[in-house]
Amino acid sequence: MQNEWLQTIQNMYWVFIFIIYPAIFREAYADIGNAKLIAFYAVSFLFIISNTIIFIYIKCKKQPLPQLNLVKTEKRLLATISLLTLITFIINGRYHETFFGINDYAASFLYIETLIIVFALIRTQRINEVLFCACSSVGLIIVGGIAFIQFLNYDFIHMYDSISPSYSSLTFLSTMSNVDCAGFYFAVMLPFSVFLLTKKWWNTLGALGIIMSTLGVIISSSDTALVGFIVEILLILLVSIEIKEYRNSSFYTLLFVTIGISIIYVMRRNLSVTRNLSSIYMLVTSLPVIVLLLIVSLLLLLINTKAASFKWLKILLMATIMLIFSAPVYIAIITKTVSCDRLSTSPFLSFFSNFLYFDNNWGSGRGYIWKCHLYLFSHGNIINILLGQGACSFKNLYNSNQNLFHDMYGNMYVDILLKDSHNMYLHFLFEYGLLNFLAVLSFLFCRLKYMKKSDNYYYRLKFCALVCAMVMAIAIMSYSIHMAFIPSLL
Repeated sequence: MQNEWLQTIQNMYWVFIFIIYPAIFREAYADIGNAKLIAFYAVSFLFIISNTIIFIYIKCKKQPLPQLNLVKTEKRLLATISLLTLITFIINGRYHETFFGINDYAASFLYIETLIIVFALIRTQRINEVLFCACSSVGLIIVGGIAFIQFLNYDFIHMYDSISPSYSSLTFLSTMSNVDCAGFYFAVMLPFSVFLLTKKWWNTLGALGIIMSTLGVIISSSDTALVGFIVEILLILLVSIEIKEYRNSSFYTLLFVTIGISIIYVMRRNLSVTRNLSSIYMLVTSLPVIVLLLIVSLLLLLINTKAASFKWLKILLMATIMLIFSAPVYIAIITKTVSCDRLSTSPFLSFFSNFLYFDNNWGSGRGYIWKCHLYLFSHGNIINILLGQGACSFKNLYNSNQNLFHDMYGNMYVDILLKDSHNMYLHFLFEYGLLNFLAVLSFLFCRLKYMKKSDNYYYRLKFCALVCAMVMAIAIMSYSIHMAFIPSLL
Protein backbone atom coordinates (compact mmCIF):
# COMPACT_ATOMS: atom_id res chain seq x y z
CA MET A 1 0.00 0.00 0.00
CA GLN A 2 2.75 2.46 0.99
CA ASN A 3 4.65 1.73 -2.21
CA GLU A 4 1.52 2.53 -4.19
CA TRP A 5 1.28 5.89 -2.40
CA LEU A 6 4.90 6.66 -3.21
CA GLN A 7 4.37 5.64 -6.83
CA THR A 8 1.32 7.90 -7.10
CA ILE A 9 3.26 10.85 -5.68
CA GLN A 10 6.04 10.27 -8.20
CA ASN A 11 3.53 10.07 -11.06
CA MET A 12 2.04 13.39 -9.96
CA TYR A 13 5.55 14.85 -9.95
CA TRP A 14 6.02 13.84 -13.62
CA VAL A 15 2.73 15.51 -14.56
CA PHE A 16 3.86 18.74 -12.94
CA ILE A 17 7.51 18.89 -14.04
CA PHE A 18 6.81 17.91 -17.67
CA ILE A 19 3.42 19.54 -18.36
CA ILE A 20 2.57 22.28 -15.86
CA TYR A 21 6.09 23.60 -15.17
CA PRO A 22 7.07 24.16 -18.85
CA ALA A 23 3.71 25.81 -19.60
CA ILE A 24 4.01 28.42 -16.82
CA PHE A 25 4.59 31.90 -18.23
CA ARG A 26 4.41 35.56 -17.31
CA GLU A 27 4.06 38.57 -19.56
CA ALA A 28 7.62 39.71 -18.98
CA TYR A 29 11.01 38.32 -19.95
CA ALA A 30 12.64 37.96 -16.52
CA ASP A 31 9.42 37.19 -14.63
CA ILE A 32 9.05 33.83 -16.38
CA GLY A 33 12.18 32.55 -14.62
CA ASN A 34 10.97 33.80 -11.24
CA ALA A 35 7.52 32.24 -11.70
CA LYS A 36 9.04 28.89 -12.68
CA LEU A 37 11.48 29.05 -9.75
CA ILE A 38 8.64 29.46 -7.25
CA ALA A 39 6.71 26.64 -8.91
CA PHE A 40 9.78 24.38 -8.85
CA TYR A 41 10.37 24.94 -5.14
CA ALA A 42 6.67 24.47 -4.35
CA VAL A 43 6.34 21.11 -6.09
CA SER A 44 9.80 19.92 -4.94
CA PHE A 45 9.06 20.65 -1.29
CA LEU A 46 5.65 18.98 -1.58
CA PHE A 47 7.32 15.97 -3.18
CA ILE A 48 9.99 15.80 -0.45
CA ILE A 49 7.54 16.32 2.44
CA SER A 50 5.05 13.77 1.08
CA ASN A 51 7.76 11.13 0.70
CA THR A 52 9.15 11.91 4.15
CA ILE A 53 5.73 11.50 5.80
CA ILE A 54 5.22 8.12 4.14
CA PHE A 55 8.76 7.02 5.11
CA ILE A 56 8.00 7.92 8.74
CA TYR A 57 4.75 5.95 8.54
CA ILE A 58 6.59 2.94 7.09
CA LYS A 59 9.19 3.17 9.85
CA CYS A 60 6.49 3.34 12.52
CA LYS A 61 4.95 0.19 11.04
CA LYS A 62 8.42 -1.42 11.36
CA GLN A 63 8.55 -2.20 7.67
CA PRO A 64 11.68 -1.87 5.48
CA LEU A 65 12.15 1.52 3.86
CA PRO A 66 12.46 1.74 0.05
CA GLN A 67 16.05 1.36 -1.11
CA LEU A 68 17.95 3.90 -3.16
CA ASN A 69 18.27 2.28 -6.59
CA LEU A 70 21.87 3.28 -7.29
CA VAL A 71 25.13 1.34 -7.32
CA LYS A 72 27.45 1.84 -4.37
CA THR A 73 29.81 4.16 -6.26
CA GLU A 74 26.92 6.42 -7.29
CA LYS A 75 25.63 6.58 -3.71
CA ARG A 76 29.05 7.61 -2.43
CA LEU A 77 29.49 10.24 -5.13
CA LEU A 78 26.02 11.67 -4.48
CA ALA A 79 26.80 11.91 -0.75
CA THR A 80 30.17 13.51 -1.55
CA ILE A 81 28.56 16.15 -3.77
CA SER A 82 26.02 16.98 -1.08
CA LEU A 83 28.71 17.22 1.61
CA LEU A 84 31.09 19.35 -0.47
CA THR A 85 28.23 21.69 -1.37
CA LEU A 86 27.50 22.10 2.34
CA ILE A 87 31.18 22.78 3.12
CA THR A 88 31.35 25.44 0.39
CA PHE A 89 28.24 27.07 1.82
CA ILE A 90 29.66 27.10 5.37
CA ILE A 91 33.20 28.35 4.70
CA ASN A 92 32.32 31.26 2.42
CA GLY A 93 29.92 33.19 4.63
CA ARG A 94 27.42 35.51 2.90
CA TYR A 95 24.86 32.96 4.06
CA HIS A 96 21.72 34.74 2.90
CA GLU A 97 23.19 35.36 -0.57
CA THR A 98 24.66 31.88 -1.08
CA PHE A 99 21.68 30.05 0.44
CA PHE A 100 19.10 31.61 -1.89
CA GLY A 101 21.48 32.61 -4.72
CA ILE A 102 20.01 36.03 -5.38
CA ASN A 103 20.28 36.54 -9.18
CA ASP A 104 22.14 33.21 -9.36
CA TYR A 105 19.35 30.88 -8.29
CA ALA A 106 20.51 27.72 -10.05
CA ALA A 107 23.83 27.82 -8.16
CA SER A 108 22.34 28.44 -4.71
CA PHE A 109 22.89 25.96 -1.90
CA LEU A 110 19.13 25.52 -1.52
CA TYR A 111 18.59 24.80 -5.22
CA ILE A 112 21.41 22.28 -5.58
CA GLU A 113 20.48 20.38 -2.42
CA THR A 114 16.84 20.33 -3.56
CA LEU A 115 17.90 18.77 -6.88
CA ILE A 116 19.95 16.12 -5.06
CA ILE A 117 17.15 15.18 -2.65
CA VAL A 118 14.51 15.06 -5.40
CA PHE A 119 16.73 12.82 -7.52
CA ALA A 120 17.40 10.48 -4.58
CA LEU A 121 13.67 10.17 -3.85
CA ILE A 122 12.90 9.49 -7.51
CA ARG A 123 15.39 6.62 -7.45
CA THR A 124 13.60 4.91 -4.54
CA GLN A 125 10.66 3.97 -6.76
CA ARG A 126 10.20 2.27 -10.11
CA ILE A 127 9.62 4.87 -12.81
CA ASN A 128 6.42 4.62 -14.81
CA GLU A 129 8.23 4.94 -18.13
CA VAL A 130 5.18 5.39 -20.36
CA LEU A 131 3.68 8.10 -18.13
CA PHE A 132 7.09 9.81 -17.87
CA CYS A 133 7.49 9.95 -21.66
CA ALA A 134 3.84 10.79 -22.34
CA CYS A 135 3.98 13.79 -19.99
CA SER A 136 7.20 14.92 -21.66
CA SER A 137 5.57 14.73 -25.11
CA VAL A 138 2.46 16.63 -23.98
CA GLY A 139 4.70 19.37 -22.58
CA LEU A 140 6.61 19.50 -25.86
CA ILE A 141 3.38 19.90 -27.82
CA ILE A 142 2.17 22.74 -25.56
CA VAL A 143 5.42 24.71 -25.45
CA GLY A 144 6.29 23.95 -29.08
CA GLY A 145 2.80 24.90 -30.19
CA ILE A 146 3.09 28.33 -28.54
CA ALA A 147 6.52 28.84 -30.11
CA PHE A 148 5.18 27.88 -33.54
CA ILE A 149 2.22 30.27 -33.20
CA GLN A 150 4.66 33.07 -32.33
CA PHE A 151 6.78 32.05 -35.32
CA LEU A 152 3.72 32.70 -37.50
CA ASN A 153 3.20 36.20 -36.02
CA TYR A 154 0.22 35.23 -33.85
CA ASP A 155 1.28 36.30 -30.37
CA PHE A 156 -2.03 35.51 -28.70
CA ILE A 157 -0.68 35.77 -25.13
CA HIS A 158 0.91 39.18 -25.85
CA MET A 159 4.33 38.13 -24.61
CA TYR A 160 6.27 40.23 -27.10
CA ASP A 161 4.36 43.37 -26.09
CA SER A 162 5.93 43.31 -22.65
CA ILE A 163 9.58 42.85 -23.66
CA SER A 164 11.75 45.74 -22.60
CA PRO A 165 13.55 47.62 -25.40
CA SER A 166 16.89 46.13 -24.29
CA TYR A 167 15.75 42.70 -25.47
CA SER A 168 15.02 41.79 -29.05
CA SER A 169 12.43 39.21 -30.03
CA LEU A 170 15.30 36.92 -31.01
CA THR A 171 16.18 36.36 -27.33
CA PHE A 172 12.63 35.60 -26.21
CA LEU A 173 10.70 32.44 -27.04
CA SER A 174 7.49 30.77 -25.95
CA THR A 175 7.12 30.00 -22.24
CA MET A 176 10.83 29.28 -21.70
CA SER A 177 12.12 32.88 -21.69
CA ASN A 178 15.66 32.81 -23.13
CA VAL A 179 16.13 31.10 -26.52
CA ASP A 180 18.95 28.95 -25.16
CA CYS A 181 16.65 27.68 -22.39
CA ALA A 182 14.00 26.94 -25.00
CA GLY A 183 16.50 25.19 -27.29
CA PHE A 184 17.80 23.13 -24.35
CA TYR A 185 14.27 22.06 -23.42
CA PHE A 186 13.20 21.11 -26.95
CA ALA A 187 16.38 19.14 -27.61
CA VAL A 188 16.64 17.09 -24.39
CA MET A 189 12.98 16.04 -24.44
CA LEU A 190 13.18 14.47 -27.91
CA PRO A 191 14.30 10.93 -26.84
CA PHE A 192 11.28 10.47 -24.57
CA SER A 193 8.95 10.99 -27.52
CA VAL A 194 11.02 8.41 -29.42
CA PHE A 195 10.29 5.89 -26.65
CA LEU A 196 6.54 6.30 -27.24
CA LEU A 197 6.99 5.15 -30.85
CA THR A 198 7.60 1.66 -29.45
CA LYS A 199 4.23 1.63 -27.62
CA LYS A 200 1.16 0.65 -29.63
CA TRP A 201 -1.31 3.18 -28.24
CA TRP A 202 1.16 6.02 -27.73
CA ASN A 203 3.02 6.25 -31.05
CA THR A 204 0.91 9.14 -32.41
CA LEU A 205 1.72 11.23 -29.33
CA GLY A 206 5.38 10.31 -29.75
CA ALA A 207 5.38 11.38 -33.41
CA LEU A 208 3.81 14.75 -32.54
CA GLY A 209 6.38 15.21 -29.78
CA ILE A 210 9.27 14.59 -32.18
CA ILE A 211 7.87 17.03 -34.75
CA MET A 212 7.30 19.71 -32.08
CA SER A 213 10.78 19.15 -30.66
CA THR A 214 12.26 19.71 -34.13
CA LEU A 215 10.14 22.82 -34.70
CA GLY A 216 11.16 24.21 -31.32
CA VAL A 217 14.88 23.69 -31.84
CA ILE A 218 14.78 25.38 -35.26
CA ILE A 219 12.59 28.29 -34.12
CA SER A 220 14.93 28.89 -31.16
CA SER A 221 17.70 29.51 -33.73
CA SER A 222 20.21 28.60 -31.02
CA ASP A 223 23.49 27.21 -32.37
CA THR A 224 24.05 25.40 -29.07
CA ALA A 225 20.69 23.65 -29.34
CA LEU A 226 21.42 22.62 -32.94
CA VAL A 227 24.72 20.98 -31.96
CA GLY A 228 23.07 19.11 -29.08
CA PHE A 229 20.14 18.10 -31.29
CA ILE A 230 22.37 16.66 -34.01
CA VAL A 231 24.51 14.75 -31.50
CA GLU A 232 21.34 13.39 -29.93
CA ILE A 233 19.82 12.15 -33.19
CA LEU A 234 23.03 10.34 -34.11
CA LEU A 235 23.15 8.76 -30.64
CA ILE A 236 19.52 7.64 -30.90
CA LEU A 237 20.34 5.91 -34.18
CA LEU A 238 23.45 4.30 -32.70
CA VAL A 239 21.83 2.97 -29.51
CA SER A 240 18.76 1.76 -31.42
CA ILE A 241 20.46 0.01 -34.31
CA GLU A 242 21.98 -2.52 -31.89
CA ILE A 243 18.52 -3.82 -30.97
CA LYS A 244 16.50 -5.10 -33.91
CA GLU A 245 13.07 -4.44 -32.39
CA TYR A 246 13.89 -0.75 -31.85
CA ARG A 247 15.53 0.07 -35.19
CA ASN A 248 12.29 1.14 -36.82
CA SER A 249 11.53 3.64 -34.05
CA SER A 250 14.86 5.40 -34.60
CA PHE A 251 14.38 5.45 -38.38
CA TYR A 252 10.86 6.86 -37.97
CA THR A 253 12.40 9.46 -35.66
CA LEU A 254 14.59 10.66 -38.52
CA LEU A 255 11.53 10.76 -40.78
CA PHE A 256 9.52 12.85 -38.30
CA VAL A 257 12.49 15.19 -37.78
CA THR A 258 12.54 15.66 -41.56
CA ILE A 259 8.82 16.46 -41.49
CA GLY A 260 9.44 19.08 -38.80
CA ILE A 261 12.20 20.69 -40.87
CA SER A 262 9.92 20.62 -43.93
CA ILE A 263 7.16 22.47 -42.06
CA ILE A 264 9.58 25.29 -41.19
CA TYR A 265 10.76 25.40 -44.82
CA VAL A 266 7.20 25.69 -46.15
CA MET A 267 6.18 28.31 -43.56
CA ARG A 268 9.31 30.37 -44.16
CA ARG A 269 8.80 30.30 -47.93
CA ASN A 270 5.10 31.09 -48.00
CA LEU A 271 4.29 33.14 -44.89
CA SER A 272 5.60 36.21 -43.11
CA VAL A 273 7.26 34.91 -39.96
CA THR A 274 8.44 36.68 -36.80
CA ARG A 275 11.81 35.08 -36.26
CA ASN A 276 14.74 35.51 -38.61
CA LEU A 277 16.66 32.24 -38.55
CA SER A 278 20.46 32.31 -38.45
CA SER A 279 22.42 31.40 -41.59
CA ILE A 280 23.19 27.92 -40.24
CA TYR A 281 19.51 27.23 -39.65
CA MET A 282 18.70 28.54 -43.11
CA LEU A 283 21.03 25.86 -44.49
CA VAL A 284 19.54 23.14 -42.27
CA THR A 285 16.03 24.01 -43.46
CA SER A 286 17.01 24.20 -47.13
CA LEU A 287 15.39 21.95 -49.76
CA PRO A 288 18.52 19.85 -50.57
CA VAL A 289 18.97 18.89 -46.90
CA ILE A 290 15.28 18.00 -46.57
CA VAL A 291 15.34 15.82 -49.71
CA LEU A 292 18.52 14.01 -48.61
CA LEU A 293 17.16 13.35 -45.11
CA LEU A 294 13.89 12.08 -46.55
CA ILE A 295 15.69 9.68 -48.90
CA VAL A 296 17.98 8.40 -46.13
CA SER A 297 15.15 7.87 -43.63
CA LEU A 298 13.02 6.00 -46.19
CA LEU A 299 15.99 3.86 -47.25
CA LEU A 300 16.72 2.95 -43.63
CA LEU A 301 13.11 1.90 -43.11
CA LEU A 302 13.22 -0.17 -46.30
CA ILE A 303 16.53 -1.82 -45.47
CA ASN A 304 15.36 -2.74 -41.98
CA THR A 305 12.77 -5.07 -43.51
CA LYS A 306 15.59 -7.04 -45.14
CA ALA A 307 18.18 -9.37 -43.64
CA ALA A 308 20.86 -8.27 -41.17
CA SER A 309 23.52 -8.60 -43.87
CA PHE A 310 22.83 -4.97 -44.75
CA LYS A 311 24.66 -3.81 -41.61
CA TRP A 312 27.45 -2.04 -43.46
CA LEU A 313 25.01 -0.25 -45.72
CA LYS A 314 23.19 1.01 -42.62
CA ILE A 315 26.46 2.31 -41.24
CA LEU A 316 27.15 4.01 -44.56
CA LEU A 317 23.73 5.66 -44.49
CA MET A 318 24.28 6.86 -40.92
CA ALA A 319 27.58 8.39 -42.01
CA THR A 320 25.63 10.12 -44.79
CA ILE A 321 23.23 11.53 -42.17
CA MET A 322 26.19 12.90 -40.24
CA LEU A 323 27.53 14.59 -43.36
CA ILE A 324 24.12 16.08 -44.14
CA PHE A 325 23.63 17.49 -40.65
CA SER A 326 27.17 18.86 -40.49
CA ALA A 327 26.84 20.54 -43.91
CA PRO A 328 26.36 24.05 -42.44
CA VAL A 329 29.68 23.72 -40.61
CA TYR A 330 31.89 22.71 -43.50
CA ILE A 331 30.06 24.98 -45.95
CA ALA A 332 30.82 27.89 -43.63
CA ILE A 333 34.46 26.78 -43.27
CA ILE A 334 34.93 26.46 -47.03
CA THR A 335 33.24 29.82 -47.62
CA LYS A 336 35.40 31.60 -45.06
CA THR A 337 38.59 29.92 -46.23
CA VAL A 338 38.05 30.53 -49.94
CA SER A 339 37.03 34.14 -49.39
CA CYS A 340 40.16 35.02 -47.39
CA ASP A 341 42.70 37.52 -48.65
CA ARG A 342 44.92 35.26 -50.74
CA LEU A 343 47.65 37.87 -51.04
CA SER A 344 48.28 38.00 -47.32
CA THR A 345 46.89 34.82 -45.80
CA SER A 346 46.87 31.23 -46.93
CA PRO A 347 43.55 29.33 -46.83
CA PHE A 348 45.04 26.98 -44.21
CA LEU A 349 45.94 29.84 -41.85
CA SER A 350 42.63 31.54 -42.57
CA PHE A 351 40.80 28.42 -41.38
CA PHE A 352 42.59 28.52 -38.04
CA SER A 353 42.22 32.26 -37.59
CA ASN A 354 38.50 32.15 -38.32
CA PHE A 355 37.45 29.04 -36.44
CA LEU A 356 40.04 27.92 -33.92
CA TYR A 357 41.00 31.22 -32.32
CA PHE A 358 39.11 32.27 -29.18
CA ASP A 359 38.57 35.99 -29.52
CA ASN A 360 36.35 38.18 -27.36
CA ASN A 361 33.35 37.91 -29.66
CA TRP A 362 33.34 34.12 -29.92
CA GLY A 363 29.90 32.74 -29.06
CA SER A 364 28.19 36.13 -28.76
CA GLY A 365 30.75 37.40 -26.28
CA ARG A 366 31.37 34.11 -24.47
CA GLY A 367 35.06 34.21 -25.34
CA TYR A 368 35.45 37.41 -23.31
CA ILE A 369 33.42 36.08 -20.37
CA TRP A 370 35.41 32.84 -20.25
CA LYS A 371 38.72 34.73 -20.26
CA CYS A 372 37.54 36.75 -17.28
CA HIS A 373 36.23 33.64 -15.58
CA LEU A 374 39.47 31.67 -15.95
CA TYR A 375 41.49 34.65 -14.73
CA LEU A 376 39.39 34.90 -11.55
CA PHE A 377 39.54 31.14 -10.97
CA SER A 378 43.31 30.86 -11.47
CA HIS A 379 44.00 33.82 -9.16
CA GLY A 380 41.98 32.49 -6.25
CA ASN A 381 43.60 30.93 -3.19
CA ILE A 382 43.89 27.16 -2.84
CA ILE A 383 40.69 26.90 -0.77
CA ASN A 384 38.75 28.85 -3.40
CA ILE A 385 40.13 26.65 -6.17
CA LEU A 386 39.32 23.38 -4.39
CA LEU A 387 36.02 24.28 -2.70
CA GLY A 388 34.75 27.30 -4.62
CA GLN A 389 33.38 30.63 -3.45
CA GLY A 390 29.64 29.98 -3.37
CA ALA A 391 26.67 31.27 -5.34
CA CYS A 392 26.88 34.80 -6.79
CA SER A 393 30.69 34.90 -6.39
CA PHE A 394 31.37 35.20 -10.13
CA LYS A 395 28.89 38.06 -10.44
CA ASN A 396 30.43 39.88 -7.46
CA LEU A 397 34.06 39.43 -8.50
CA TYR A 398 33.52 40.23 -12.17
CA ASN A 399 31.77 43.49 -11.41
CA SER A 400 34.37 44.53 -8.85
CA ASN A 401 37.17 43.87 -11.38
CA GLN A 402 35.61 45.34 -14.52
CA ASN A 403 38.31 47.98 -14.95
CA LEU A 404 41.04 45.32 -14.76
CA PHE A 405 39.35 43.17 -17.41
CA HIS A 406 38.74 46.16 -19.68
CA ASP A 407 42.46 46.97 -19.52
CA MET A 408 43.45 43.34 -20.17
CA TYR A 409 40.87 42.13 -22.69
CA GLY A 410 39.05 45.21 -24.01
CA ASN A 411 35.94 47.22 -23.22
CA MET A 412 33.21 44.61 -23.45
CA TYR A 413 30.23 44.47 -21.10
CA VAL A 414 30.95 47.93 -19.68
CA ASP A 415 28.71 48.62 -16.67
CA ILE A 416 26.72 45.45 -17.40
CA LEU A 417 25.93 43.20 -14.46
CA LEU A 418 27.12 39.77 -15.62
CA LYS A 419 25.49 37.11 -13.47
CA ASP A 420 26.73 33.93 -15.13
CA SER A 421 29.74 32.42 -16.89
CA HIS A 422 27.64 31.29 -19.89
CA ASN A 423 29.12 27.83 -19.40
CA MET A 424 27.53 25.52 -16.82
CA TYR A 425 30.78 23.64 -16.23
CA LEU A 426 32.92 26.73 -15.68
CA HIS A 427 30.23 28.34 -13.55
CA PHE A 428 29.97 25.32 -11.23
CA LEU A 429 33.76 24.94 -11.16
CA PHE A 430 34.19 28.54 -10.01
CA GLU A 431 31.40 28.63 -7.44
CA TYR A 432 31.75 25.11 -5.96
CA GLY A 433 35.38 24.26 -6.59
CA LEU A 434 37.48 21.64 -8.31
CA LEU A 435 36.68 18.82 -5.86
CA ASN A 436 32.93 19.16 -6.26
CA PHE A 437 33.29 19.64 -10.01
CA LEU A 438 35.20 16.35 -10.33
CA ALA A 439 32.67 14.58 -8.10
CA VAL A 440 29.78 15.80 -10.27
CA LEU A 441 31.53 14.74 -13.50
CA SER A 442 32.30 11.32 -12.02
CA PHE A 443 28.67 10.89 -11.00
CA LEU A 444 27.43 11.90 -14.45
CA PHE A 445 29.76 9.45 -16.18
CA CYS A 446 28.65 6.68 -13.80
CA ARG A 447 25.03 7.36 -14.74
CA LEU A 448 25.94 7.43 -18.44
CA LYS A 449 27.76 4.11 -18.13
CA TYR A 450 24.77 2.49 -16.40
CA MET A 451 22.24 3.82 -18.91
CA LYS A 452 24.33 2.90 -21.95
CA LYS A 453 24.74 -0.71 -20.78
CA SER A 454 21.08 -1.12 -19.81
CA ASP A 455 18.92 -3.50 -21.84
CA ASN A 456 15.98 -1.20 -21.18
CA TYR A 457 15.39 1.02 -24.22
CA TYR A 458 14.06 3.78 -21.96
CA TYR A 459 17.44 4.13 -20.25
CA ARG A 460 19.30 4.02 -23.54
CA LEU A 461 17.23 6.96 -24.74
CA LYS A 462 17.76 8.73 -21.43
CA PHE A 463 21.49 8.27 -22.09
CA CYS A 464 21.02 10.22 -25.35
CA ALA A 465 19.12 12.99 -23.55
CA LEU A 466 21.79 13.35 -20.85
CA VAL A 467 24.64 13.48 -23.38
CA CYS A 468 22.70 16.12 -25.32
CA ALA A 469 22.27 18.17 -22.12
CA MET A 470 25.98 17.85 -21.28
CA VAL A 471 26.98 19.00 -24.77
CA MET A 472 24.72 22.05 -24.61
CA ALA A 473 25.91 22.88 -21.08
CA ILE A 474 29.22 24.00 -22.60
CA ALA A 475 27.73 27.22 -23.93
CA ILE A 476 24.51 28.01 -22.05
CA MET A 477 23.84 29.91 -18.86
CA SER A 478 23.15 28.14 -15.58
CA TYR A 479 19.45 29.03 -15.41
CA SER A 480 17.00 27.56 -12.94
CA ILE A 481 14.52 27.30 -15.84
CA HIS A 482 16.25 24.31 -17.44
CA MET A 483 18.17 23.03 -14.40
CA ALA A 484 14.83 21.88 -12.95
CA PHE A 485 14.82 19.01 -15.48
CA ILE A 486 18.20 17.60 -14.38
CA PRO A 487 16.87 15.03 -11.83
CA SER A 488 14.57 13.67 -14.55
CA LEU A 489 17.49 13.15 -16.94
CA LEU A 490 19.50 11.14 -14.42
